[in-house]
Amino acid sequence: MTETKDKLKTAVFKYIESEIYDYPDTVQNIKDRYQNIMYASSKQDDAGVVKGGGVGRPTERIATALMSSTSLARLERIASAIGSSYDQMPEDHKRVIQLKYWDNRKLTMEGIASECFMHRNTASKYRKEFVYLVASKLGY
Repeated sequence: MTETKDKLKTAVFKYIESEIYDYPDTVQNIKDRYQNIMYASSKQDDAGVVKGGGVGRPTERIATALMSSTSLARLERIASAIGSSYDQMPEDHKRVIQLKYWDNRKLTMEGIASECFMHRNTASKYRKEFVYLVASKLGY
């Protein structure tokens, strides 16, 4: 897939992997935050602090809350990078990624390779390519 000339630092590689592991929760978190902002009965900032009350301009309040939520924007950026990277992968790569990061069985790389009918090194290569592609999309 996409080759990165520079090697990622171990800490960055692990951080990207942690975001990939958390991807399903991140997507749900984004949906929950949108729901909270859209249906909030009072004006709140990102920290949940109530700012005044009464009837106002709900459309503007919602738009402002959505646009000013830096944590929501960060989550969306991460989810977008992971989702679009996953969509770019060939089917055999996707199977490795699915088993490695989102399968509840928590297989080893040997188990993943066996299940995908490939050598462990090939499965590890697909994993690394995916992490590097996500990292590239996130600016690392």
